[in-house]
Amino acid sequence: MKSLPLIFALIYITLGNVKAQNQDAFPDFAPNKKDTILPWEMDDSVFTIQRKLFQTASKHLCQGDTIGAISLLEQYVKEFPKNVYIKTVKVRLGQLYTDLGNLSTAETILNSVLETLNNDEGFLFEVQSVGNCPPIIQGLFYPTKTNSNACIALNEIAMKRKNYKKALDYLVLSETKYFPSTECGNGSDMMKMMIEERFIKYFLTIGDTSSAIKRAMENLFISSQSNVILLRQLLLRNHTEKEVFDEVEKAISNVYFVKKSNENRIETPFSLFEYSINNLGRVYFSDVRELRESLKKDRIFQILKTGQ
Repeated sequence: MKSLPLIFALIYITLGNVKAQNQDAFPDFAPNKKDTILPWEMDDSVFTIQRKLFQTASKHLCQGDTIGAISLLEQYVKEFPKNVYIKTVKVRLGQLYTDLGNLSTAETILNSVLETLNNDEGFLFEVQSVGNCPPIIQGLFYPTKTNSNACIALNEIAMKRKNYKKALDYLVLSETKYFPSTECGNGSDMMKMMIEERFIKYFLTIGDTSSAIKRAMENLFISSQSNVILLRQLLLRNHTEKEVFDEVEKAISNVYFVKKSNENRIETPFSLFEYSINNLGRVYFSDVRELRESLKKDRIFQILKTGQ
């Protein structure tokens, strides 16, 4: 039988290897112990305190007590300034202050998020719901996604102030400099949808319907249902329902494959009225006829044709 000291030594080595493997699972977000405290470096009691704080803040917000939720998140920022989720919490604070109409405070907090782009937030963090109250923060956060979210929040502030140039600048930053290119495909598509909605709102606000339609077309295949319905409504401003129906049918029948030279991918050019995009989206068909049949049944094109 092995001695107890030897058993404890083996357990210690095993736990150390698990910890190292967890860190290696996020090579692009290697911890900088001087700047950031990571989940596996937290004391269990500290992690529990943080989770309860977020859950209580969620409950306050669900009950309509935005000020109470803000107070708890500010407490988090004060007590855990080096925690891995600090920038995500600041973005949420900025959004809540915006909801209250305190735009100056919100802007200051959100700009502080953009001051750094530390590789410190590539970790899955879920705050459990409290009853029917959704978590106040949730999801997979990457540093660029957090900064992109901050830009989207700053865009909302600029729109409220009718500073449309600054509003556009923040949207451009959100999908270029700060777009989370390292994130998983679904998360990346969700960010694209969110940014797309803001661009459409911006163009419609300044009266540029043509650019709004073009923007809605660019990510058509990953658009939310509300965006597709909005695109149909915009098209109906200048066309009859029959014209839109016929144009969608014609567009589907004209879809074709373009093999990119020296690349293992295919593009599918798509045109609707005078609007064109280079690539309809992901393609899983080797036969273009199968693709066309699939598009005829696709929910996106059904909504465009009939509104339902």
